[in-house]
Amino acid sequence: MTSLNSEQELFKSLVEAYPIPSAVYIGEDIIIKAANQGMLKFWDKDASLIGWSLRDALPEAVFRHFVTAAEQVFNTGITYHHEEDRMLHLPDGSRQSFYFSHTIKILNNPEGKAAGLLHTVSDITEEVKVRAREQQLLCLVDHNADHMSVADMEGNLIYMNAAARKLLGVDAETDVTTLSANDFYTAAELRRVQETIIHQITEHAGWQGTIRLTNRVTGEEIPCHVNYILIKNNETGEVIGRGATLRDLRPEIKAKAELQRLAMIVDISEDFCNYCDINGNTIYLNAAGLKLIGMDKKRMTSSNLYQYHSAKS
Repeated sequence: MTSLNSEQELFKSLVEAYPIPSAVYIGEDIIIKAANQGMLKFWDKDASLIGWSLRDALPEAVFRHFVTAAEQVFNTGITYHHEEDRMLHLPDGSRQSFYFSHTIKILNNPEGKAAGLLHTVSDITEEVKVRAREQQLLCLVDHNADHMSVADMEGNLIYMNAAARKLLGVDAETDVTTLSANDFYTAAELRRVQETIIHQITEHAGWQGTIRLTNRVTGEEIPCHVNYILIKNNETGEVIGRGATLRDLRPEIKAKAELQRLAMIVDISEDFCNYCDINGNTIYLNAAGLKLIGMDKKRMTSSNLYQYHSAKS
């Protein structure tokens, strides 16, 4: 009996010194033998419940699954661990989401039989909230229309959003960490990136310019405007990778080509064609128009449509 009491007193001392909420339960009735201030605060109780069974001490519904878990651990010897236990409110009336990590372990006597339980609790509410900011941000990035990717300093891909996958021919099932940024350049463009561009990426301004990437399925070379940035470890400040945002330049190139083609058609037209701003200042006159009104091309942008239209017209 003296040995058992000594062991229980030792457990009590250890629990009270534990830096996180902790309690020791004894016997198959799960009697609370010791609980430190952290656990008492978690329960919103005082030390008067020491010596009570856990079921009688914590009748609130919010604790019911912990009581059941403790009884199961004592009967089976299997450790209970719940990494992200959500509680909508605490016994003190606080009504918001709290998250805790719980572990209940068996304590055996010298004969190897179950004698009690050790219960520890960690408040991980802030950690869960931070992780949920991160998850929401990742969701936004993944569904962003811009093409985004992240690679380590050796060029091994870490992340590629859906838009970038579509642009470069990487299906949703492909693990991008098995790919390298090098897989999306021609040999000549890869040399330019490795020998020139990478060395011009600064910590403050990054690097912006035009590169040509290759769709790994079709082999098509895609002109892109890229913005490279360096990614740092928040704690150490060490540069650990590069991020890239891309804009596919093909629509712009196609639009410019269409405009040039239209401009050429207008310029060689035998009809009078002009373009003015809202005040009538001439921006453009085609060759036929210049010839018709006898105007020198050098005077075109300094003229006004009222100079070559009669009052009656």
